[in-house]
Amino acid sequence: MSEEVTKQSIDTKLAEVMAEVAYVAKSSRNEFHKYNYASAEAVLTKVNQALSSRGMSIDCQSKLLHYTEREKKMDAVVEVTLRIHDNEDPGQ
Repeated sequence: MSEEVTKQSIDTKLAEVMAEVAYVAKSSRNEFHKYNYASAEAVLTKVNQALSSRGMSIDCQSKLLHYTEREKKMDAVVEVTLRIHDNEDPGQ
């Protein structure tokens, strides 16, 4: 008896990742403004685990479009491009 492996579409995999990563615990604290937040490290760790367990990866490119600094205020506009790869699909 042969076992047929059903390949999931990238959309299905992304939906699963979204469900798995729906919430990231607020494990860090901003003492100056007195609030808790989910760190970038915690978010990336959870997202990377969910993606890699499904044979997926992301590469990211960012470009600084605008930056101003005056007194104690800084503003930046950044363009971020994410490419999602399904490493189990050679056509990707």
